[in-house]
Amino acid sequence: MKQLLLQARGRPDLSAAARLSIATRLLLTSAFLMNVGQFMILPFLAVYLTTTLHYPAWQVGTLLSANILCTRALPLAAGMIGDRLSHSTTILTGILVRSLGFLGLALFQSFPFLLGATLLMGTGGALYNPSIHSVFAAQPAEQHKRIFSTLNQVLNLGAVLGPLLGSLLLLFGPQLPFFGGSGLFFLIALTLFFFRQQYRTSATRTQLVDSFRQVLGHKHFMLFTLFMVLFWILFTQLTVAFPLEAFRISHNDFYVSAVYWVNGGTGFVLMAIVLKKVFQRYNPMYLVSIGMLCTGLGFALIQFFHTGFWLLCCVGIYTLGETLVLPGSDMVVADISTSSQENAGAFFGMFSLSWALGGAIGNYLGTALIESGDPAWSWTLYGLIGLVGCILTLWQARWRHKRA
Repeated sequence: MKQLLLQARGRPDLSAAARLSIATRLLLTSAFLMNVGQFMILPFLAVYLTTTLHYPAWQVGTLLSANILCTRALPLAAGMIGDRLSHSTTILTGILVRSLGFLGLALFQSFPFLLGATLLMGTGGALYNPSIHSVFAAQPAEQHKRIFSTLNQVLNLGAVLGPLLGSLLLLFGPQLPFFGGSGLFFLIALTLFFFRQQYRTSATRTQLVDSFRQVLGHKHFMLFTLFMVLFWILFTQLTVAFPLEAFRISHNDFYVSAVYWVNGGTGFVLMAIVLKKVFQRYNPMYLVSIGMLCTGLGFALIQFFHTGFWLLCCVGIYTLGETLVLPGSDMVVADISTSSQENAGAFFGMFSLSWALGGAIGNYLGTALIESGDPAWSWTLYGLIGLVGCILTLWQARWRHKRA
């Protein structure tokens, strides 16, 4: 087991962070600011559409689904485009397209224009996400753990600060967060433009069909992508089962908001104080397995006490697992993609499809189980999903280790 835990490369280079280039640090900063801008908007978007614009439920659902559909379903195509054009181009394009989407939400109130704006938001995210991961994966292999653990940390910090900044801007007008997010994204794109040469990746000459076959033919990657569907089912409950249960047991919006504060704050603290060195030392596949177990445990324990405080404690346990799985899975995919660096975008794009599938299942499963009126069974099922995910990823880690 010790050999499985420890990396085959030997002792980790804990000084890797000191050698991160300015361009890499700037790209990590851009990820933080992108998440700040996103969470300035998304927690309040449904409320804005419902209470300010007075849209019916089907229109609100359509607008929110359009953003999610583009964000999760398009990265495979976007990643393969980045492999051929250079990911610096798709990063800048994605940020600008997302900026236009936020600007559209601020300027327009008619449904067709808002639908176009949400499609732009999602498309911008689809262009940006696989490309930034591909650029990080192109950095020296000894820096991957530091980069992806730091990425998770700054994303959590953005998820904490974004809603706070958005709520402050709302005091001055309902459209101001949209203007603020659009302006922030434009400034990010302008700054990265001057470093664009640092983010250029070698363009692949492989035909699209051949790239697709290469990704599908990588057994280790495809198994991992399939197993991760189980995690994304659980991850989706952060926006479905957790807030619904928080309101059900407390009838208080405070606990609904507190779910996100505990999740983002706990994730940031765990990565900043505890887990950063853990990722430097141990096999990320094994950490993903432990994380799956923790996420399932966080759900399974909810049924024992029906108080808001206990729910937030369980959110904290879930967050420990999430903080292990998210950067750990990025590290696994980055290591796999180094065998075909010119197709890194295709690997990260395909990996995002597991989120699309797991997220779709999780959305329907979460609402159906809550409405079933038997919450104890719901939490037990989520716990079993986490346990199965733990067993499968642990088996794969051992299988991979034996073949290495």
